[in-house]
Amino acid sequence: MFTLRAAVMWTVNDFPAYAMVSGWSTKGYMACPVCKEDVTSGWHAEKVCYLGHRRWLPWDHEWREKDKEFDGNTERRLRPREWSGDEILEQLNRLDFAPFGKTVSRTRPSTHLNWTHKPMFFELPYWSKLKLRHNLDVMHVEKNVFDTLVGTILDIEGKTKDTIKARLDLERMGIRRGLWMNRDSDKARRDLAFFSMKPNDKKEFLKFVSSVKFPDGYASNIARCVNVDGGKFTGLKSHDCHVFMQRLLPVGIRHLLPEDVVKPIMLLSRFFSQLTAKTLRRTDMFQLRHDIVQVLCKFEMIFPPAFFTSMMHVMVHLPEEALLAGPVNYRWMYPIERLLGELKKSVRNRAKPEGSIIEAWVQYESLTFCGMYLKDVETVFNRPQRNNDGGMRNEKLSVFAQSARPFGDPGRGESFSRNDMEVAHWFVLNNCDEIMAYLDEHEQMMKREHPSHLVARKHRELFPQWFLDSVNKLKSSNSPTYSDELYNLAFGPIRAELFSGCNVNGAKFLGAARDDKLCTQNSGVHVPGGGESTDIDFYGKLTTVVQLLYKDRYQVIMFKCRWFDTNPNRAGSVKIDHGVLSVNINRTWYDDDPYILANMAPQIVYLDDPKAGNGWKVVQKMDHRNVYDIPELDPSDNDVDNVADQRLESSMENDAETLRDTNVIQEPFQIEGVSSVEIPIQSITIDLGDLPRYDVAV
Repeated sequence: MFTLRAAVMWTVNDFPAYAMVSGWSTKGYMACPVCKEDVTSGWHAEKVCYLGHRRWLPWDHEWREKDKEFDGNTERRLRPREWSGDEILEQLNRLDFAPFGKTVSRTRPSTHLNWTHKPMFFELPYWSKLKLRHNLDVMHVEKNVFDTLVGTILDIEGKTKDTIKARLDLERMGIRRGLWMNRDSDKARRDLAFFSMKPNDKKEFLKFVSSVKFPDGYASNIARCVNVDGGKFTGLKSHDCHVFMQRLLPVGIRHLLPEDVVKPIMLLSRFFSQLTAKTLRRTDMFQLRHDIVQVLCKFEMIFPPAFFTSMMHVMVHLPEEALLAGPVNYRWMYPIERLLGELKKSVRNRAKPEGSIIEAWVQYESLTFCGMYLKDVETVFNRPQRNNDGGMRNEKLSVFAQSARPFGDPGRGESFSRNDMEVAHWFVLNNCDEIMAYLDEHEQMMKREHPSHLVARKHRELFPQWFLDSVNKLKSSNSPTYSDELYNLAFGPIRAELFSGCNVNGAKFLGAARDDKLCTQNSGVHVPGGGESTDIDFYGKLTTVVQLLYKDRYQVIMFKCRWFDTNPNRAGSVKIDHGVLSVNINRTWYDDDPYILANMAPQIVYLDDPKAGNGWKVVQKMDHRNVYDIPELDPSDNDVDNVADQRLESSMENDAETLRDTNVIQEPFQIEGVSSVEIPIQSITIDLGDLPRYDVAV
């Protein structure tokens, strides 16, 4: 017997539920649950708005002295104070709340501020010691910020914050005369603001969005949500806004809005992109804490006060929460909303929704329990993923051990000549780590026997046969370095098969001819630079998947690609604008050497570049779900174990420091009347291989 204890770390909920679990109302003049009564708010355009973000600037910043550019006042106040859990608990204990239940409605006393009740979480002995008790939901914050921003710059009726009331509010405040109502005779007219797109520009932007394609499984078809004639978007979900904010908005607005408006929007897009990354660095979070203040202050100089809703304001607190709690992937509402959506689907009897959900959940838990004992039976928990690449192979040579699964008919007109096979095989030899010693030896031999300008050509022509002869010598001498795999590689491919697609690296790749007919884009490939002669990144499009077949059923999967010219020394090949990379797809290179190994190419997406014009594509690298780029140890280190130990010790020190910083109770608390029990345990073995996935639909 042993005592199992659990702790509630924090709560994850949307903004209305935040008020319920925290006890602080998220409405009214003090709606920010972090700033509390120290928030800067005011009545603008017949609603409460939240300004004053200059308070987070350094004390000597020049923007603090400006008045007309902001709300008409200079700013001398410091940033809002941070309340500790003990101070909040002490404040709550002094307040007298109405009893729970149906009572006579009464006005909340001013001494209660925005407190509505004392949360039950404070009954936990450690709750007041935590620095982060409730998470601001980044999913809904990003969605609402996107709706406000895009609705305003596109001047969408019902979505824009630049309304007649907002213009009249500017007149009342006596700031920004250029945005006041235009009064001709007896009529007042709201002219289009400088931060909103003109009708032709808006139509161009919507056409750009309607042409967008993303890889299979990455996002929904955002193009179908575009209403070009109506000048608006319909049916955008939270994840669509997430992708739009980080991927499409920075590309589409660069040439359609003034530079002073584009820069803060680009910075806001980068803010959300870095904040929602799988891995966070403390230095990046410190920079984001600075950047979001700059963005909000620039927005205060651009947009009317009605633009600043509570969701716009709480962005200033997101980097602080990331510093305390880490990546937002474990603290936002996406997995919760996904689970709730699956539970809603289980409702068959709409008159009894709770009972339907309970029955479905009992079935789910039963399947979960039984599935743990059915190792050889395919269940919903161990079913291969959507883009299954076949799993790991047991071959020793890296080129034979690829995890890739080709599929599909290549179509008519595809052929593979003997010369193509020689070119592909030469690439395989040059990218097999296990035979690098042979390549170096033969290259040195060619340097001794031939002039320098012929070395590369002779090395390529003579190495395959020389390598085969060398392996035959190893075989005849019974050398321990000989293996059948090495011989089959040296013998070369006996034939090739062509396919139109391939699953590799957790992604689905398709040839360009087939890919162009679909509403998804899976043909973009990217090979990072960093070789001995160049650090240029290579961008191209997959045309054909080639499977080289060797003796004894060994195989190598290769991609035949059309590579775009990215040589920075050639004008008109590459453009970088506001950090957005564009390539000219009308210029190609390496047409005589188009092959790469299938597992060498991360997937990328090409977007039309409306600023550069026809023939130019914006390059965007993709991060697929359940695919992680884990850094490897440097093979040059002699003592690998010591390096790992040092990293482990450093990680433990950082964890200990984090625990101290967050005031988490490190000593176990003793329950009165219950004596502690010590259990001697020699070893514990945990097998996680057969555990079911808990993100699977019911």
